[in-house]
Amino acid sequence: MTHKYILLEKKLINGEISPQEFKNLIDKEFEKLEDELMTGEITPDQQVERYNELLQMESHSFEEPKPHEHI
Repeated sequence: MTHKYILLEKKLINGEISPQEFKNLIDKEFEKLEDELMTGEITPDQQVERYNELLQMESHSFEEPKPHEHI
């Protein structure tokens, strides 16, 4: 995982950003990644690697567990 993504994830874990802010930042990174590929700034292989990193980060659940009732 790139240093930038590690820092973003740490901010979420430390409570410096909310889960919604985290999601918005990840969405912006997806858009930026697409733009970089279309303009030739990155190769398709680099795009796939970074895309997979973003997917992995996005799939983590960082919210506190919700209370539930045991039956």
